[in-house]
Amino acid sequence: MSVQQERAFGRGAFDFGGTLEDRLRFENLLADLFARFVNVSADQLNREIGNARRAICEALGIEHSSVWEITLDNPREFILIHLVRDANLPPPPDRMRGN
Repeated sequence: MSVQQERAFGRGAFDFGGTLEDRLRFENLLADLFARFVNVSADQLNREIGNARRAICEALGIEHSSVWEITLDNPREFILIHLVRDANLPPPPDRMRGN
């Protein structure tokens, strides 16, 4: 991985151009994540989405991941609904407005 790729994607636990062991660890992570969603109840879905995103971010060395939802009353406004981020980063806004 080039220095520029490391800056863009972070340095995680997996080397995708690398060893069979890295590929197997990543495939096991995906299998575990998929298995979590097989019997998840509706009231636990958001929690499991957050846990899955956190596991993926940690595995890939990604320091920030967020999901925003468009509000029904204002389609130009977004509400933060899922967040995984390094504790050293500044806090994100709760809402954003688009043009």
